Amino acid sequence: MPVEAGKDVYGALLSACRIHNNIELAEKVVERLFILDPDNAGGREFTWWLVLLYR
Repeated sequence: MPVEAGKDVYGALLSACRIHNNIELAEKVVERLFILDPDNAGGREFTWWLVLLYR
């Protein structure tokens, strides 16, 4: 039974991207998180990646 990953899984993946400096994957993860959890777009992890990606 396939299960679709939720915002918690993508949040963990984003943290792993931060640890391993994988910016390409992080961009995709952030885009997906914006779709899954738009109310948390100002969260700490999102903000950190946006500053890093678009500085």
